[in-house]
Amino acid sequence: MRFPYQIIGEDYPDTFFNVYYFHKVKPRHLKKLEDVLGAYMSRHSETNGEEDDVPIHYIGEAELSKEDPHLALIHIDFGGEPEVIWDVLSELDTHIRGIEKVIVE
Repeated sequence: MRFPYQIIGEDYPDTFFNVYYFHKVKPRHLKKLEDVLGAYMSRHSETNGEEDDVPIHYIGEAELSKEDPHLALIHIDFGGEPEVIWDVLSELDTHIRGIEKVIVE
C-alpha cells in the first residue's frame, strides 16, 4: 500500500472507512470513492450470485467530514469474511491517488 492504514473494526461487519487525503476533499473525490467501491461491489456480486456470499452488502454515499476538510467518510457493511477489508484497501490503493491514510472503524 502507498498509504498507512489502521483497522479498528469494532463494529465489523458494519464499518466506516475514514479516508484522509493530502488535499482538501471536493465533490469529485467523493464521487470517485463511491465509483471505485461501487464497481468493486458490482464485480463481486455478479460473480458470487448468492446474497449471503456477497462480500459487501451495502456501500453508503461518501461524505465530507464536518471537522476535517481532508477527510472523506464512507459506510460499508460487509457480508463476507473480514479479509475483504484488505481487498477494499487494495482497490483504494490501486484506483485513487492522493490518499494520506485510511482508518477503518
